[in-house]
Amino acid sequence: MTADGPIAVASFPDPRQEPEEENLQFSLESGMLHFTETHYLTFKKYLATAGVQLMVCLDPNAKKCFWKSAPLTFRATQAQRNRAWSTELIQIPQGSYKLFLLARYDNSQRFNAGQIGLGYVRLFRDAQLKIPLC
Repeated sequence: MTADGPIAVASFPDPRQEPEEENLQFSLESGMLHFTETHYLTFKKYLATAGVQLMVCLDPNAKKCFWKSAPLTFRATQAQRNRAWSTELIQIPQGSYKLFLLARYDNSQRFNAGQIGLGYVRLFRDAQLKIPLC
């Protein structure tokens, strides 16, 4: 599986080489939207850095998040599974006006360097992904 189109990539440096970058965060921000009905966000993700968590939030400070990925770990059995494109389907809270896709890197434990990718971000009116929002 690939991203099937344009992707956004965030690079997270080796904390031993750039220790001043603690809790580094990258974000993708939507335009102004108004979700008065139930809608769905779908995207493909590729996570290959331990310590990175991907979040979908209503604010840029990650105070109002309604979805979070599990942080990656170093376990070898999990590493191979994480290093592949996977698809997420997330219900958007009604009354939302703006979405933020945030990638936050907690390097306080001195994890590894790496990248994440997001692609094929789309909005739908239904969970079966048959009726696009736009």
